[in-house]
Amino acid sequence: MFQNNARITGIAQGLSTVLPNFTLSDWLTDQGIARWELLHSIKGCGLTGAQLFSDPDNDMLRPGWNATPAAAWYRHVSTNGGNRPFAGPMLVLQGTEDPNANEPVTTASVRETCAAFPEAELRYVRTENITHVPVLYAYQHGMVDWIAARFAGGEVKKGCVEEVLRPARGAGEAGFGKAWGSQDWFVEFDVFGV
Repeated sequence: MFQNNARITGIAQGLSTVLPNFTLSDWLTDQGIARWELLHSIKGCGLTGAQLFSDPDNDMLRPGWNATPAAAWYRHVSTNGGNRPFAGPMLVLQGTEDPNANEPVTTASVRETCAAFPEAELRYVRTENITHVPVLYAYQHGMVDWIAARFAGGEVKKGCVEEVLRPARGAGEAGFGKAWGSQDWFVEFDVFGV
Protein backbone atom coordinates (compact mmCIF):
# COMPACT_ATOMS: atom_id res chain seq x y z
CA MET A 1 0.00 0.00 0.00
CA PHE A 2 3.03 2.30 0.35
CA GLN A 3 2.70 3.45 -3.28
CA ASN A 4 -0.51 5.23 -2.24
CA ASN A 5 1.18 7.26 0.52
CA ALA A 6 1.97 10.26 -1.69
CA ARG A 7 -1.35 10.21 -3.52
CA ILE A 8 -3.43 9.95 -0.35
CA THR A 9 -1.29 12.60 1.36
CA GLY A 10 -1.98 14.97 -1.53
CA ILE A 11 -5.70 14.32 -1.27
CA ALA A 12 -5.54 14.84 2.50
CA GLN A 13 -3.84 18.19 2.00
CA GLY A 14 -6.66 19.28 -0.29
CA LEU A 15 -9.37 18.00 2.04
CA SER A 16 -7.95 20.05 4.89
CA THR A 17 -8.80 23.17 2.85
CA VAL A 18 -12.46 22.26 2.18
CA LEU A 19 -13.58 20.20 5.17
CA PRO A 20 -13.41 22.32 8.34
CA ASN A 21 -13.24 19.37 10.75
CA PHE A 22 -10.62 17.40 8.81
CA THR A 23 -6.98 17.35 9.91
CA LEU A 24 -4.03 15.54 8.37
CA SER A 25 -3.81 13.38 11.50
CA ASP A 26 -7.19 11.86 10.58
CA TRP A 27 -5.42 10.00 7.76
CA LEU A 28 -1.66 10.29 8.35
CA THR A 29 0.59 8.79 10.99
CA ASP A 30 3.03 11.01 12.88
CA GLN A 31 5.76 10.04 10.42
CA GLY A 32 3.46 10.83 7.49
CA ILE A 33 2.78 14.29 8.91
CA ALA A 34 6.51 14.86 9.53
CA ARG A 35 7.30 13.99 5.91
CA TRP A 36 4.46 16.20 4.67
CA GLU A 37 5.88 19.09 6.72
CA LEU A 38 9.37 18.41 5.33
CA LEU A 39 8.04 18.37 1.77
CA HIS A 40 6.42 21.77 2.26
CA SER A 41 9.34 23.30 4.14
CA ILE A 42 11.69 22.52 1.23
CA LYS A 43 8.98 23.44 -1.31
CA GLY A 44 9.32 20.00 -2.89
CA CYS A 45 7.56 19.00 -6.10
CA GLY A 46 5.57 15.87 -6.90
CA LEU A 47 8.70 13.83 -7.57
CA THR A 48 10.15 14.86 -4.22
CA GLY A 49 6.91 13.85 -2.54
CA ALA A 50 6.94 10.51 -4.33
CA GLN A 51 10.41 9.85 -2.91
CA LEU A 52 9.54 11.00 0.60
CA PHE A 53 6.44 8.81 0.71
CA SER A 54 7.77 5.72 -1.10
CA ASP A 55 9.11 3.82 1.89
CA PRO A 56 7.97 0.19 1.39
CA ASP A 57 8.60 -0.60 5.05
CA ASN A 58 6.46 2.22 6.38
CA ASP A 59 2.87 2.86 5.45
CA MET A 60 2.32 6.45 6.53
CA LEU A 61 -1.44 6.14 6.46
CA ARG A 62 -3.43 5.48 9.62
CA PRO A 63 -5.30 2.18 9.70
CA GLY A 64 -8.92 2.87 8.78
CA TRP A 65 -8.18 6.19 7.05
CA ASN A 66 -10.36 5.05 4.15
CA ALA A 67 -13.37 4.45 6.44
CA THR A 68 -13.48 8.00 7.79
CA PRO A 69 -16.27 10.48 6.98
CA ALA A 70 -13.73 12.50 4.95
CA ALA A 71 -12.94 9.45 2.80
CA ALA A 72 -16.66 8.87 2.22
CA TRP A 73 -17.10 12.53 1.25
CA TYR A 74 -14.16 12.38 -1.15
CA ARG A 75 -15.49 9.19 -2.80
CA HIS A 76 -18.87 10.83 -3.24
CA VAL A 77 -17.53 13.97 -4.94
CA SER A 78 -14.91 12.22 -7.07
CA THR A 79 -16.61 9.02 -8.21
CA ASN A 80 -17.32 9.37 -11.90
CA GLY A 81 -18.63 12.89 -11.53
CA GLY A 82 -21.57 11.65 -9.49
CA ASN A 83 -22.90 9.95 -12.66
CA ARG A 84 -23.68 13.31 -14.21
CA PRO A 85 -23.18 13.93 -17.92
CA PHE A 86 -20.06 15.88 -18.80
CA ALA A 87 -19.52 18.58 -21.38
CA GLY A 88 -17.50 16.94 -24.12
CA PRO A 89 -15.57 16.31 -26.12
CA MET A 90 -13.03 14.88 -23.70
CA LEU A 91 -9.61 13.36 -24.31
CA VAL A 92 -8.23 11.06 -21.59
CA LEU A 93 -4.57 10.01 -21.76
CA GLN A 94 -3.20 7.20 -19.62
CA GLY A 95 0.19 5.52 -19.38
CA THR A 96 -0.06 1.88 -18.38
CA GLU A 97 2.90 2.25 -15.99
CA ASP A 98 1.72 5.47 -14.34
CA PRO A 99 2.28 5.22 -10.57
CA ASN A 100 0.22 8.37 -9.91
CA ALA A 101 -2.93 7.53 -11.87
CA ASN A 102 -3.40 3.79 -11.87
CA GLU A 103 -4.35 2.51 -15.32
CA PRO A 104 -6.88 -0.11 -14.16
CA VAL A 105 -8.74 2.56 -12.16
CA THR A 106 -8.75 5.02 -15.07
CA THR A 107 -9.85 2.34 -17.53
CA ALA A 108 -12.69 1.24 -15.23
CA SER A 109 -13.81 4.86 -14.73
CA VAL A 110 -13.76 5.61 -18.45
CA ARG A 111 -15.70 2.45 -19.27
CA GLU A 112 -18.22 3.18 -16.51
CA THR A 113 -18.69 6.70 -17.86
CA CYS A 114 -19.09 5.42 -21.42
CA ALA A 115 -21.66 2.82 -20.30
CA ALA A 116 -23.65 5.51 -18.46
CA PHE A 117 -23.39 8.01 -21.33
CA PRO A 118 -23.02 6.08 -24.59
CA GLU A 119 -23.43 9.23 -26.68
CA ALA A 120 -20.59 10.97 -24.85
CA GLU A 121 -17.76 12.37 -26.93
CA LEU A 122 -14.86 10.72 -25.14
CA ARG A 123 -11.57 9.48 -26.58
CA TYR A 124 -9.45 7.32 -24.27
CA VAL A 125 -5.84 6.69 -25.29
CA ARG A 126 -3.68 4.25 -23.30
CA THR A 127 0.03 4.13 -24.03
CA GLU A 128 1.81 0.92 -23.04
CA ASN A 129 4.95 1.00 -20.89
CA ILE A 130 4.66 4.77 -20.32
CA THR A 131 4.55 6.57 -16.97
CA HIS A 132 2.92 9.79 -15.74
CA VAL A 133 4.56 12.74 -17.51
CA PRO A 134 6.03 10.83 -20.49
CA VAL A 135 2.49 10.01 -21.64
CA LEU A 136 2.28 13.63 -22.79
CA TYR A 137 5.34 13.17 -25.00
CA ALA A 138 4.26 9.74 -26.23
CA TYR A 139 0.96 11.09 -27.56
CA GLN A 140 2.00 14.70 -28.15
CA HIS A 141 1.36 14.63 -31.89
CA GLY A 142 -2.08 13.04 -31.52
CA MET A 143 -3.01 15.28 -28.58
CA VAL A 144 -2.07 18.49 -30.40
CA ASP A 145 -3.93 17.37 -33.53
CA TRP A 146 -7.01 16.51 -31.45
CA ILE A 147 -6.97 19.91 -29.73
CA ALA A 148 -6.35 21.76 -33.02
CA ALA A 149 -9.33 19.99 -34.57
CA ARG A 150 -11.54 21.20 -31.69
CA PHE A 151 -10.45 24.82 -32.24
CA ALA A 152 -10.99 24.42 -35.97
CA GLY A 153 -14.57 23.37 -35.30
CA GLY A 154 -14.01 19.78 -36.33
CA GLU A 155 -16.84 17.52 -35.30
CA VAL A 156 -16.35 14.63 -32.96
CA LYS A 157 -18.18 11.41 -33.63
CA LYS A 158 -20.67 10.58 -30.88
CA GLY A 159 -19.72 7.72 -28.62
CA CYS A 160 -16.62 6.56 -26.82
CA VAL A 161 -13.42 5.62 -28.60
CA GLU A 162 -10.73 3.58 -26.88
CA GLU A 163 -7.24 3.30 -28.35
CA VAL A 164 -4.09 1.51 -27.20
CA LEU A 165 -0.67 2.66 -28.42
CA ARG A 166 2.29 0.30 -28.33
CA PRO A 167 5.93 0.85 -29.28
CA ALA A 168 6.54 -0.28 -32.85
CA ARG A 169 9.16 -2.81 -31.77
CA GLY A 170 8.25 -3.33 -28.13
CA ALA A 171 9.67 -1.50 -25.13
CA GLY A 172 12.61 -3.90 -24.79
CA GLU A 173 13.53 -3.67 -28.45
CA ALA A 174 14.51 -0.01 -28.69
CA GLY A 175 18.10 -0.95 -29.49
CA PHE A 176 19.82 0.97 -26.73
CA GLY A 177 23.20 -0.50 -25.88
CA LYS A 178 23.49 -2.72 -28.94
CA ALA A 179 26.80 -2.84 -30.78
CA TRP A 180 27.23 -0.72 -33.91
CA GLY A 181 26.51 -2.67 -37.03
CA SER A 182 23.59 -4.47 -35.47
CA GLN A 183 20.04 -3.22 -35.66
CA ASP A 184 20.46 -0.40 -33.16
CA TRP A 185 17.85 2.06 -34.41
CA PHE A 186 14.23 2.60 -33.44
CA VAL A 187 11.19 4.33 -34.89
CA GLU A 188 10.59 7.86 -33.63
CA PHE A 189 7.54 10.04 -34.24
CA ASP A 190 8.13 13.22 -36.22
CA VAL A 191 6.56 15.48 -33.61
CA PHE A 192 7.18 18.83 -35.26
CA GLY A 193 6.51 17.82 -38.88
CA VAL A 194 10.02 18.87 -39.94
